[in-house]
Amino acid sequence: MIYTSRYFAALSEEIMKAQGTVDKFIGDAVMSFWNAPAEDPDHTANACRAVLACIRANEEVNASFRSEGWPIYETRFGLHVGDAVVGNVGSADRMNYTALGATVNLASRLEGLNKNYGTRVLVSAAVRERVEREFLFRNVDRIRPKGFDEPVEISELRGERSAASEAEIFRCCRWDRLYASLEALDREQALKDLSDFVVFYPDDGVAGYHRHRLAGLEGGTLAQTGSH
Repeated sequence: MIYTSRYFAALSEEIMKAQGTVDKFIGDAVMSFWNAPAEDPDHTANACRAVLACIRANEEVNASFRSEGWPIYETRFGLHVGDAVVGNVGSADRMNYTALGATVNLASRLEGLNKNYGTRVLVSAAVRERVEREFLFRNVDRIRPKGFDEPVEISELRGERSAASEAEIFRCCRWDRLYASLEALDREQALKDLSDFVVFYPDDGVAGYHRHRLAGLEGGTLAQTGSH
């Protein structure tokens, strides 16, 4: 409990610095939201800044944990923006100020999907569209989450554009060009491009995911891009 509390304190501090509201702790997870109770016109960008700051804080906490012989906490994040019901929910004996709705559910879903792609931060297209001038993203997949009529494009948040190196920007641009060939379902060319990409970036989880997926398609074991 002592170590988990230290971990929660580090992440909560960064969330609140970026105008976020820490809703609750669920196991070893932190649920937070922006633009409530106080309105924040820059809430989407602040959420992205908070996540990046949380990653840095997580790494600092893990360095301390390693030196003390304690297991590290590997944190992943999901971000979505949209309408939600926010307020006091509960019974006459116990109330909780929280957010409810499909928007919240999708953010949670994105957090869990990081394991599939080897990523740390997944965001919806709605987030990317609002802050793409300030932050660097790359395409990941198209999913069909429960409760949504249309497929949802998801992306990986890589960092702030102002701090991104030329090499990082080139990597994201190269990947997004490759991803376009995946979207066109040109499997033969996509597999060739993926093989070339992983030569330069052998630990890239998103490329590895799609490479295995396409290999499965050729063998007849998978049916559709982004089926989860």
